[in-house]
Amino acid sequence: VPLPPLAEQHRIVARIEQLMALCDSLEQQINATTEKQTELLSNLIRAQSQGGAAESPQRATHARAQVIDLAIYRASIGCYAINKLA
Repeated sequence: VPLPPLAEQHRIVARIEQLMALCDSLEQQINATTEKQTELLSNLIRAQSQGGAAESPQRATHARAQVIDLAIYRASIGCYAINKLA
């Protein structure tokens, strides 16, 4: 199996470590955003159950769409990282 020169191997490893650090940072941001969205949704549900201001159906749909968009966002980040690795 042909291997690149040792200097090239070190360069590849350094680049992968940079990208892994980027992935870790993005994962932390995603987790923080998810926690914030969960907190906001819980507060909204609590306010609704306690007779708070009625939310329009359009806003309820928008809140659900944001949760779905987070999954799309995660997939996009994964694609970005894979593209950078390539």
